[in-house]
Amino acid sequence: MDRPRHPADRVVFFFGLGQLGLKLNSLTAAIAGLSIISAGYLAEIYRSGLLAVPAGQREASTALGLSSSIALRKVIVPQAIVTVLPIAIAFFIGLLKDSAVASVIGVQDVTAFALSLSRREADSFGVFLAAGALYLIIR
Repeated sequence: MDRPRHPADRVVFFFGLGQLGLKLNSLTAAIAGLSIISAGYLAEIYRSGLLAVPAGQREASTALGLSSSIALRKVIVPQAIVTVLPIAIAFFIGLLKDSAVASVIGVQDVTAFALSLSRREADSFGVFLAAGALYLIIR
């Protein structure tokens, strides 16, 4: 799923809100920024998954006498999950990659963590190999 990638929209919580007098620590700002930006995308993914279930399924559950909440829980959502799950997983992988932008405000991403760990450990090659393998797995 291609999303616009603008680093500024993820760090505005740290730098922009600081100008308004609201000081957040870097981890809180990174989590808030990534969460709020992602909420709209995830809502659209879930909405489209629910709308992908054919209308006949809703009609059939009504014909069987199921209430709308039971029909949603037992008939519609299980079918929507099949559509939504691969897209949501791909989104979360992209979100993990986007979290590297949070390193601008001091939050350690995988690469920054590998760098700090390699400074403490003698095996920096192994540390960066593990970080590279993690990025390769989530690719």
